[in-house]
Amino acid sequence: KLPHQENGRLDWLVTGDALSNRLILQSNQQDRFLEHHADYPHYFQSLEKIKTFKGFIIPAHDRPFHSETLESIRQRIFDVTTLKSDCNN
Repeated sequence: KLPHQENGRLDWLVTGDALSNRLILQSNQQDRFLEHHADYPHYFQSLEKIKTFKGFIIPAHDRPFHSETLESIRQRIFDVTTLKSDCNN
């Protein structure tokens, strides 16, 4: 069972431009100002909500990745039922 599975279900979050890439989740507040957003308070609130999500995240300009490890899925085509928690398959 994967760490992000609840009741045998894989959870996915599509963020669009609310999260451009997985590295933003590791960044400190100062680094986040490099992102182009008009409403910074709303942007930071969105990032904090995204950080609490457990499962796979699909950002706007990066590969899908696992929220707990920040490891990306490196395959262009993949079967979600065979994903491992480290995403390196």
